Amino acid sequence: MIFITVFGLAMFFFVSLIKKNWTNAISYITIGITLPLMMYLLQWSALITPTLSKTFVHIFVVFYFILFIYECFTYKLKPNEMKKNDKVVLTESGKIIVPIINIAFFSFYFLENYLGSGTFVPALKGIDIHTYSASLISFITGVPIITICVNYYSFKATGKLRYILLLLLVFTVPVVTRGSRMAVVSAAICFISIFIFFENGWAKYSIEKMRRFRLIKFILLWLILIVGLYIVYYTTIRMNHYGQYSMKYDDVIKYTGPQWLSFLAPYYGYFPLSFNNLNINLLWRSVHHNYYGLYSFSCWFFGVLHLHTFFNVDQLGDISGGLITSVSATVPTGFWDYYFDYGMLFFIPIIVAFFLCWIFLNNARKEKYTLNKRTVYFWYVSLWFLMSFQNTMFSSVVIVSGLILNYSIKYSFKVVQR
Repeated sequence: MIFITVFGLAMFFFVSLIKKNWTNAISYITIGITLPLMMYLLQWSALITPTLSKTFVHIFVVFYFILFIYECFTYKLKPNEMKKNDKVVLTESGKIIVPIINIAFFSFYFLENYLGSGTFVPALKGIDIHTYSASLISFITGVPIITICVNYYSFKATGKLRYILLLLLVFTVPVVTRGSRMAVVSAAICFISIFIFFENGWAKYSIEKMRRFRLIKFILLWLILIVGLYIVYYTTIRMNHYGQYSMKYDDVIKYTGPQWLSFLAPYYGYFPLSFNNLNINLLWRSVHHNYYGLYSFSCWFFGVLHLHTFFNVDQLGDISGGLITSVSATVPTGFWDYYFDYGMLFFIPIIVAFFLCWIFLNNARKEKYTLNKRTVYFWYVSLWFLMSFQNTMFSSVVIVSGLILNYSIKYSFKVVQR
């Protein structure tokens, strides 16, 4: 297994560092899958099962082989960069769409909080509903990047600071009012990618803009650090049932790694230990595969068709009754869904995901006068980042939310020459 992860790192160094193509899927896969997998193999928790399932090894041998094939075709390809004279313009339709998106996100978010807990700010009242989502509302609330992008592009088009304030509120409200973390992390990874890509495209034509861009990146990194520390703090508070107990996360997961890295215990529990959940389920759980991708393609069966609404189908059937490492480490990564549905044909959804990345990348390469295709590419490719947590590539909101993202950006903004 170590050889497999080293091979993954070698691809990353070649594509992202030597070829300087950080926009490729390999960048997100390295941070979101390869590094957590390597940390899992270091066994920095006494809860880790030392025996690796042969299927576990097989899954990642095949995964990195498919990734290698994908890289052979895409390692040189990049989305079309913004040119010196390119300017973002807010369209007449956008003047209507942008306020609607903002109003919908914030009103739906507080409504969803109320529906799930009976209060608009459950986290502040010690109520944990961070996994709750209302059916149709979640297509907006579950994908904050839609609202983040329309505000970012609106700021680029108008220069009005209220859009920056709204953008920051989109990051803040889910964490403060509900304790949502993964949706915010996913949105942050996508936004950082979009921000760096577009701002760097403009900044490289001007020394003054480049200096300002570097300052903004520095401020952004500090904001990410502060938000990250708050998420770690809130995780500890929630684990202790909002002050009822006093436990340290590293004690809960029986962290055995270097003490000077013990601050990484929450990260280790959320991501590297998820691979242990995958491994123990592969070792000891009996599964009847369905072979039509019920949970692998949740975005279709539960997001569009809503089978759980009309039929007696358990939307969480893939993880119901599953084996877990700890109450603080319960998810079996997104790869479990693929094995649960397809058995040794688990590679089918992986191939589909890479094929979609390839389609979106080619669209982004050709785009000149709109922003939606490049936005959709960065949104979808960044979903690899959380695959060590759950099946983000085909979560229930992906199709509908992806369409909302695409068309809201397409009809709200255009790129013109100055």
